[in-house]
Amino acid sequence: MDKLLDKEWRSLAEQALADPTISTMDRMFARRFFYAGARSITHILETKLEPGDDMTERDEETFRGLEQELDEFIADVEAGRA
Repeated sequence: MDKLLDKEWRSLAEQALADPTISTMDRMFARRFFYAGARSITHILETKLEPGDDMTERDEETFRGLEQELDEFIADVEAGRA
């Protein structure tokens, strides 16, 4: 499965962080905040969707992929790679 969040991050960063004077540290924190926001959204969706709302198999696959991508990013942050 494609890394949807990474694709969105790259698109956003290309536009919002195009200024070459933006420091590496600022870019790193911007990326961390982006992923933190994504984690918040998936948590809200996970906890606030009404029981009985039927998700398709593709919806569930997409959601699982997002969760996996977020878990991988958190592991990268903890290991000092992001």
